[in-house]
Amino acid sequence: MPNEIRREYSMEVKRRFMKAVEEIFKEHYHNITECEIAQKIGFTHSNYSRLKSVVKNYPTVDNCAIICEVYHISEAWLLSGKGPMRLNQKPKPQWTAEDHLKEALRLVQTEK
Repeated sequence: MPNEIRREYSMEVKRRFMKAVEEIFKEHYHNITECEIAQKIGFTHSNYSRLKSVVKNYPTVDNCAIICEVYHISEAWLLSGKGPMRLNQKPKPQWTAEDHLKEALRLVQTEK
């Protein structure tokens, strides 16, 4: 795999990893420090800070495994972006153009 493709793939995994971390900690932990977040997902505070701010830092396989196992994040979603983020989520049905139109009409009618 060429380096440019590998780097782009790593950035996509990192984006999904950070999205999962943000959602988990908004949902389950209120008033938690960044240091405590880092510890819960297998980072030191300084490594977690670098992960958030430095483009070239990426989560390790171990960090990904922790977030998937402990917080029920789908490995398939984390690695590919496919399927629901959470294992206990049901996939959202694929809407057709007709479904979108029906929903838009329903919303317009309820606003009247």
